[in-house]
Amino acid sequence: MANSISLANGELYVGLDEFGLVNKIQFPYIGHEDHLPSSRHKIGVWADGQISWLDDGSWTHRSRYPVGALVGHTVMTNENIGVVLEFEDAVQSDANVLIRNVHVINIRDHQRNIRLFFHQGFNIGQYSDKDTAQFVPKHSAIVHYRGRLAFAIGGMTDVGQSADQHAIGLFGQGLDGTWRDAEDGQLSMASAECGQTDSTIGFSLTIGGLSSRRVHYWLVASTSVRAALGSFKSLQKQGVYKRLSSTIDHWSKHFTPVFKVSEQCQPAYRKSLIDSSVRLYSHIDRRGAIISDVSRRSHSVCDPEVGALAIWPLIRLGYKQEAMNYFSYVRQLVGDDGYLSLAYKADGSLAPTRLPYDDKYGPIDSSQTAINLFVFTQMSALNKRMKLIDDLYPTLVSPMANFLSEFVDDQGLPNVSYEYPSDRKSSTLYTAAVTYAALYAAADMADGKKMQDDAIRWRTTANTLRESAQVFVSERGVLGRSLDDDSSDISGLYGAFMFGLFDIDHPAVAKTVKEIEQNHLSDADGMFYDRRGRIDYVGSLRMAQYYLETSQQDKAESIIRLVSRVMTSNVAISHESMSTQTYAEYISTLLDMISGK
Repeated sequence: MANSISLANGELYVGLDEFGLVNKIQFPYIGHEDHLPSSRHKIGVWADGQISWLDDGSWTHRSRYPVGALVGHTVMTNENIGVVLEFEDAVQSDANVLIRNVHVINIRDHQRNIRLFFHQGFNIGQYSDKDTAQFVPKHSAIVHYRGRLAFAIGGMTDVGQSADQHAIGLFGQGLDGTWRDAEDGQLSMASAECGQTDSTIGFSLTIGGLSSRRVHYWLVASTSVRAALGSFKSLQKQGVYKRLSSTIDHWSKHFTPVFKVSEQCQPAYRKSLIDSSVRLYSHIDRRGAIISDVSRRSHSVCDPEVGALAIWPLIRLGYKQEAMNYFSYVRQLVGDDGYLSLAYKADGSLAPTRLPYDDKYGPIDSSQTAINLFVFTQMSALNKRMKLIDDLYPTLVSPMANFLSEFVDDQGLPNVSYEYPSDRKSSTLYTAAVTYAALYAAADMADGKKMQDDAIRWRTTANTLRESAQVFVSERGVLGRSLDDDSSDISGLYGAFMFGLFDIDHPAVAKTVKEIEQNHLSDADGMFYDRRGRIDYVGSLRMAQYYLETSQQDKAESIIRLVSRVMTSNVAISHESMSTQTYAEYISTLLDMISGK
């Protein structure tokens, strides 16, 4: 089974599943609305009187990213019908167009008529009715639209022939859709429908024995039917090769900093570093939001903590514009009280939540505010001449730091808040650590701006927090999830050493590491497991960072090597495990390994 492929340009996101089929389309914001129902756009091959769909179990699949580009390459083979399909897929870097360049190979030794069918089914705006689908004869295009959103679909063969068959109909409520109409090799030519609509187009190819032809398929996303058809017409005139080439060139230039850093890695890690960067970028909206995991609807939001942890390795790689876009986005989210809410949509609106307000604050996880403040101060230290950084001091740094310095209990520790994405509330050791680091770094920033009152207030709160945390931990001797927890925890350990709440040679650190290794490290695969018995990729990588920090290179490399192997394998990866945060943590770990040489 092949890996899934993510294609995006900051406005249009297209997900291809393990069968190479489109199963997500998000536009005009990454992660905001998925315009597909809970199904996939099917592709079928009709030959010798029978049809085979790519997800029917008779195909072998292999997919990958070419090195350093948000472009997918997928090979599908079906020995039973004697056809191989090679896909080169991309979302155009400077236009909202999905391009699929399909190489159709006849592996029989005689000439055959082979028909290729592409199916599309939409829930535009995530509504299940009142979409319109129409065939536009002038352009040989299928248009699906609702309100201000429109999608135009079509293509041509390598000899300039447009799709020669089409069908438009309804699906859902007992109807499978127009793809069923393709099973006899001939579509109905129905040309319009309104409701929960779908469509199928077909291309007829005469292919000699042991020969091949090409079909170029495209899907244009736009905010009006007129604009969608305008882009469609341009594609018909220009073809896809120039656009594919320019998209590959764009990403090759864009990932130059990653290429340079990868040269400092061991050869075994170079491709996984580049692929992780590519996958991370597919989750970034052009206006700044970073989506936690577009593959799962519940996580297709901007979790501010994941966003900050994801932008940090990009800052270290030298990506300034993405960082400024992200923090400009965050500035819009910070209210008068100075805190960030639990999750947001890519357009800046609040994500849905069942959690209630608590006194004067909405439902929050204060570590989200703290990590964003901390990462911003680190970016500021690396890019002192960027004017926007000065502009963000009064609108981002000061409100956040004031909130964190006030959101403490009588002992100076962070108040109880949610452990997002769960509905559990506590005051975690990780939150205490990142709050300490954020306030201390903000105080240093205030010193540089001659804001002495700010600096004194924030540094005093930070020092009090650290002293109180150390008292709590000294009573228990281990770094737990929460301050009153005596069971060892990777997040508590990571927060303590990474953000300076405890010195790395503190006895509690060593004791916690020993307990974590005893209770969560698997002898079978060398990875750390969470309390639910699943591989904890983020936790394992954080343990690798600890091992690098304490000069235990062999232990660190064992984890890095295992994660790298999973990322570069041709085995389908669980999206629940491999999300934006996992890719970001992996990049950060490799950067730590390089910097520690």
